[in-house]
Amino acid sequence: MEVLLCIQSKLDGSVREVKREIADGLAVGRGAEEGVLLDGPDLSREHLLFTTDGNTVFVTDLSNNGTWLNGTRIKKSIKNRVRSDDSIEVPGYLLNFQLPDELRQAAVVASKEAPLVVVPESLPEQAPKHSGPLAMLDPVFHFIGSFTFMEKFLTVVSFGGLLLLYTYFGS
Repeated sequence: MEVLLCIQSKLDGSVREVKREIADGLAVGRGAEEGVLLDGPDLSREHLLFTTDGNTVFVTDLSNNGTWLNGTRIKKSIKNRVRSDDSIEVPGYLLNFQLPDELRQAAVVASKEAPLVVVPESLPEQAPKHSGPLAMLDPVFHFIGSFTFMEKFLTVVSFGGLLLLYTYFGS
């Protein structure tokens, strides 16, 4: 089953449309390699998942930072039915969901007025390249910047614990 997502960025107001096949599941997040990529510090790698039973489409929140369906926060790991024109909100983005039947009807109406144009999904913009001694650390900074707050916090705590162990047993 194919769906259309109209994705609006809350940061800059830009809008893009993505038409994708759900198949076994369509992941949305900052690391969803086979799904829809979104960029943002509060997004999980796989923030939410669209699934279908053939007739009905469901959305499941996979994140720690939450997903809202029509203004109501949905519970983590619980399937929620999605209907045409439902709005799904994740940190930094608002997604408008369209089902295939509405896509066909919209295409018929649009063909009478103007052609329906779907903009292909583009890759996120790359950070500007720096020069100097810290330039070689740009990939590291970009990788760390992709972590959620909780991932950064747990990394700092882990390194702190390793430092304590090293000072205790290393001397």
